[in-house]
Amino acid sequence: MERSRPQVSLKDFVEHVVGQIIDRPEELHVEVVEGDRAIVIETRVAPVDAGRVIGREGRTINALRTLVMAIAARSGKRAVLDVVEIPRIQPDSPAEDAEP
Repeated sequence: MERSRPQVSLKDFVEHVVGQIIDRPEELHVEVVEGDRAIVIETRVAPVDAGRVIGREGRTINALRTLVMAIAARSGKRAVLDVVEIPRIQPDSPAEDAEP
């Protein structure tokens, strides 16, 4: 008798794991783009959390990528996990060419 493996959504998995690591989970955005043979997972975090997700010498992100690749391999696809910092919004500075 073959045991059925539970199906895990890559988006839910990444949101759960990364959400536990970072300080600002409300700023976490995970987007999954699935193609015929590959899945791209883009994870956006606040700038203060990027280092937490990457970890020392990239150990955390590499471990997370390994798990994501293993989950994707169950469906016969490759997976790529990217971490992107959400850019900080700078207040508008006064125009240099404006006259006083």
